[in-house]
Amino acid sequence: MNRPEVPMPLTAIVPAAGLGTRFLPATKTVPKELLP
Repeated sequence: MNRPEVPMPLTAIVPAAGLGTRFLPATKTVPKELLP
């Protein structure tokens, strides 16, 4: 029995700890985990 092809994900989100102060002011409105 063959399984259908499953596409591999192109991107991944890596949860990260901390406040993201080095990324200010970008992290004032967007969580650090969602920054590109």
